[in-house]
Amino acid sequence: MIIMTNAREGAAEAMSRMAASHFVNRIVLTTKFRFETNERDPAGGGHTALWNMFKPVASLTVEELRRVVLGELLRSQRLGLVDAAIAFGSWLRAEGRVPDGIVFTNDDVRLACAPHVRESIDDDFTRVAESYWEMHTSDIGRESRVPEFLVPLADVPKGRSASAPVAKSHPEHVVPLAFIRDQCLALLEQRYPHGNPESRREAVAEMAALVRRWLVIVQVSDDEWQRLDEGPLQVKQSMPVGWDPDTGCLFARLHHTDIRFAMNAGVEEAWRCACNHASVPTPSAA
Repeated sequence: MIIMTNAREGAAEAMSRMAASHFVNRIVLTTKFRFETNERDPAGGGHTALWNMFKPVASLTVEELRRVVLGELLRSQRLGLVDAAIAFGSWLRAEGRVPDGIVFTNDDVRLACAPHVRESIDDDFTRVAESYWEMHTSDIGRESRVPEFLVPLADVPKGRSASAPVAKSHPEHVVPLAFIRDQCLALLEQRYPHGNPESRREAVAEMAALVRRWLVIVQVSDDEWQRLDEGPLQVKQSMPVGWDPDTGCLFARLHHTDIRFAMNAGVEEAWRCACNHASVPTPSAA
């Protein structure tokens, strides 16, 4: 009986440590992504979906997070990542927002920050890849629109279909964002299944290259958008059956739904269609 009791107590203690570790990791991730976003856009408030994806407690509102983490710790006090994460943890304790049974120290937060304290990330595609790594190694959900939130539209190669009106056209990601996310997570599962921190840099660089290659937008008409999202080919969130990620044309979905288009003037050849499908005159850069 004593042995069974000790075993149960040991299991409960292990579960408690895991819960605390998970909570602390959320504190660090929330602070980290806001820290890097604030460096890039000092006047912005951060996208609501990203705040919700990383927050450590479901009851925290986006308004609270913006006020405390972004407004007070990062902008008013100008704290670095580690100090801001520790201060955020202290605020959660003081406000009674730490769930029952979870105990952590400032040293726990400092230790959890260690893998993230390195040179500042100044590449938005790398930030997207970092978020996929966190999806792979942490319980933060699988928001597909992360590239849309983190990569400025000005940095995305763009084109326009022959039928797209100048006003009120639909920005279509030629490779669906859900497909990009799923391919990156599949890559991690196949090649980095255990999320070894020593592999992080290599994995993130590989995913960032994929995102940079596949993140392309073509403006389409409402009718063309419906054909892509609701048509019989079922390519709303995937590429056509048999499409090869290494050799397939980025614009295969548009070809399969008979959408004629051209990339804007100034877009590099790497993001232009090399197929023999009919194209339209190149529109001016947008």
